[in-house]
Amino acid sequence: MQTIILTLYPKEKRGSVMGIAGLVTGFAPAVGPTLAGWLLTYFTWRHLFYTILPVALVAMLLVFAFMINVAKRQERQFDMLTIIYSTFGWGGLLYGFSMVGSAGFTSWYVLISLAVGIVSLFVFIRHQFKMPTPILEFRVFQSKLFTISTLLSVLVYALMIGTQILLTFYVQNVRELTALETGIILLTVHYVWSVGGAIVTALLVTAMSGTMSCLDDYSADAMLIGIRIAFIIATLLSISGLALSIMLKERKGSS
Repeated sequence: MQTIILTLYPKEKRGSVMGIAGLVTGFAPAVGPTLAGWLLTYFTWRHLFYTILPVALVAMLLVFAFMINVAKRQERQFDMLTIIYSTFGWGGLLYGFSMVGSAGFTSWYVLISLAVGIVSLFVFIRHQFKMPTPILEFRVFQSKLFTISTLLSVLVYALMIGTQILLTFYVQNVRELTALETGIILLTVHYVWSVGGAIVTALLVTAMSGTMSCLDDYSADAMLIGIRIAFIIATLLSISGLALSIMLKERKGSS
């Protein structure tokens, strides 16, 4: 989606369009747990799939009716080895890590699944390097800045999703609240995250652009300096949040 936005819109409009797209994609994680909690409270889990089916059909009809292809079509040969390697690679890792919670890392089928996934993924990457037109271009990771940005994005996303999952287990299993009450709590948490994320993002962007203005330089080197300062501010904010949570925990334990 971001690639299509960069292709269709000029530079002066990309920021606002990306913001609107972010609001749309952020709406589902905020409202989804609440609606799912309501369905689970008054109906059964099967109604979750009954509800998704008509929405998916309407979405497919709208896609065929209104969406047009904005990219250039390229004739490429279907590579069966790529499909096989990627299926066993990502599928093995996904199945292995999903079974760790119930079986543990010492389980033989977890270890076999992870081993098959790692080996298949390694062969898949080697195969992509040998192809003239690979499906996934792993050479982009030769850029240090791209690699660090990707790793940080993965880490932030994992922390957000992991926190939401742990919060769901805590509210339902420890506090013994209903699914609807859990969904309402997650809705509130998500909006707090959104507001806090918007404030922090504005702060980081201001720090980055302010650095470039102070240097009176808008080159790539000045942008890198601004990004580093923004990362330093983000790190300090993260450490402050961790220290605050530890202080609150110690105060609660002493009381």
